[in-house]
Amino acid sequence: MQVGRQRLTLSDLDKVLYPADGFTKGEVINYYSRIAEVLLPHLAGSPVTFIRFPDGVGDGKQQFFEKNVPNGAPDWLPTVALPSTGSRSGRGGGTITYALLNELPALVWAANMAALELHVPQWKIDPAGGRLPPDRLVLDLDPGPFTGLAIEVPDPSLVAVPRERSSSRVATLPARRPDLCRTRDTLMCGRSRPWSPL
Repeated sequence: MQVGRQRLTLSDLDKVLYPADGFTKGEVINYYSRIAEVLLPHLAGSPVTFIRFPDGVGDGKQQFFEKNVPNGAPDWLPTVALPSTGSRSGRGGGTITYALLNELPALVWAANMAALELHVPQWKIDPAGGRLPPDRLVLDLDPGPFTGLAIEVPDPSLVAVPRERSSSRVATLPARRPDLCRTRDTLMCGRSRPWSPL
């Protein structure tokens, strides 16, 4: 399949990844492609950690984290090698080679691997592959039922972007990129405005 300037080989497009809805891998790839304009600005320039679901989601289904770019990744996929403290593995430091999902072909490649969760840190990398200072802060709040929430952001260059994460949890993302604050993927955007999940 031709995606932008890259030719990709896609596999198992009829494999059901979301059994409750019958949503297939082909439909996930289609969905990622359709939301790429909104999603890619949030991923571009950041090292990506994948959570892959090769057999789909659900009880008893295998899922795993993948930080290092897997063997067989296309040569055109941009990557960045960053030091690892090894704090979670207990094996000590080392280097992790992360994928960068800067363009649609890379996003489609990730979807074809059944990477259904894409995690990025609160910082991006510079052109030389070094870490830039954090450009957002995520506060994961659980205000409880019937609780209003007011967000004060003292720095006028920041925009508070509350997002509902579940029926009672709110993640707040003060960000320096108000251009990423869009009404279709946030509940409201602005500074010092009250917000309530009700």
